[in-house]
Amino acid sequence: MLEKTSNADNNQLSKEDYLIMRAKDALPIDIYAAKSWLITARSLFPHSAKVQNLIIDIFW
Repeated sequence: MLEKTSNADNNQLSKEDYLIMRAKDALPIDIYAAKSWLITARSLFPHSAKVQNLIIDIFW
């Protein structure tokens, strides 16, 4: 369900990368939607450095 193909090179994105991509895409449009995607990613992948770094970059 969370798996999605990348349009650029047709590789499979991981579930973690998909959630990060959705958060980045939503950020300029709706910060609350971006935050929701990040909360979901943090809940599913609590030890992920990618998710933690994105949260720090966006909200700090």
